[in-house]
Amino acid sequence: MPRQPFLRAHPDAKYYINQNCMADRPEMASIIARCILTWSLVDVEMSLILAALLDTRSEAAVAVYLSLPNTQTRINALDRAAATSLTGEDLALLNATIALYKTSNSDRNDLAHGIFGVVSNEPDQLIWCPSAKFAAWMTRANQSAWNLEFDPDPHAPLRNEMFIYTKTDLETIFSQFSFVFDVVSRMHMALSPIQGSKDFGRQWLLAQPKIQVELNRAGQ
Repeated sequence: MPRQPFLRAHPDAKYYINQNCMADRPEMASIIARCILTWSLVDVEMSLILAALLDTRSEAAVAVYLSLPNTQTRINALDRAAATSLTGEDLALLNATIALYKTSNSDRNDLAHGIFGVVSNEPDQLIWCPSAKFAAWMTRANQSAWNLEFDPDPHAPLRNEMFIYTKTDLETIFSQFSFVFDVVSRMHMALSPIQGSKDFGRQWLLAQPKIQVELNRAGQ
């Protein structure tokens, strides 16, 4: 989660949050869009892994995976299928793949479901706030307005819930997502019935330091 609290970075900053603010930061909006697109492709590859584990490689298996309501349910489906389909190195590699997927999935959820704003004088920074926190603040602010209550600083509670993403932060996340895509696509190859593809996928995965870290953590 490469971001920092807003107040720590900009205690006196001018900012704005609205449905069009990202138009004022098109380069950063583009990076976020690339992150979300890449993660959609990650999920497609994960669905193909499930189809391979079920030994169907069918559209039905892919559709079932993608229709599951949340990440944990999808991971549970993969775990159960793997427990009956894989052993040894293949199972260890899949577990390492899932671990890396889970590590990055929270960043994807933050980008896809958070509220963004703009710091007026910082072209390489964006405000981010959890949707639930923003909604809670809006509810309180509206209630105060309806009750004709005067608040000299109505944004004060919201600023405590805001964070800053820099352009570098977003580029780091995109690089991380791209790596996870490579991992899941190579894991799919490692489950291929074609020996050459299977060997390439396994060898690529085993050569990745992050995969080795997960294997060592699991005692493999």
